Amino acid sequence: MKKILYTGVGHEIGGVELLVKQIVAKNLKKYEIHILAATDQQVAFEKYFLDNDVRIHYLKNIFGLKSALRRKFILRNFFDSEQFDIIHINANSLNASYMAKIATNVGCKKIIYHVHNVEPSGQKFLIKLLTKLLMGFNRKRLRKLKQVKIIAVSGDVKERVFGFCHTLKVSIYTNYFTLPAFKLLSLVTALVLDIAYIA
Repeated sequence: MKKILYTGVGHEIGGVELLVKQIVAKNLKKYEIHILAATDQQVAFEKYFLDNDVRIHYLKNIFGLKSALRRKFILRNFFDSEQFDIIHINANSLNASYMAKIATNVGCKKIIYHVHNVEPSGQKFLIKLLTKLLMGFNRKRLRKLKQVKIIAVSGDVKERVFGFCHTLKVSIYTNYFTLPAFKLLSLVTALVLDIAYIA
């Protein structure tokens, strides 16, 4: 059974958490599912995930500026030991592009980079400034990783994050919170089909 890792699940219920829960529900019988917590607290829907044999990984010291140097080493060891077939990176900016590069370096063949926002929400001024300053570098990094499928939640996010970078193919899957129920089902179905296709 192939292994999928979903990243970006935090302790509060938001768009990423709801979306991951829906995708997990559709894939429970097809894949061995893992979640990389984006928090050191209990993730949203933890009971649901654990009741359905989803493994949740809480890695310490990988988030924030203070962890910038050691997180690559920690993630490399984690990805290398688990050998995921597919990694679905949920991010609020391009700042997590390092995850895609590490995943590629350890041999993960299929990576989805899903951008949910233009910049990290709720972060300090310095983090937001660094996000803007590093945007070009992160675009260039993603451009070199051919096995990465890039998704943005809206045309606005696509334009503001990727600009007019025509060398990057970016698909648009509409933001979770803006969807009525019937369109939400089609979004989840599209992402599930993407996973099935690249698997």
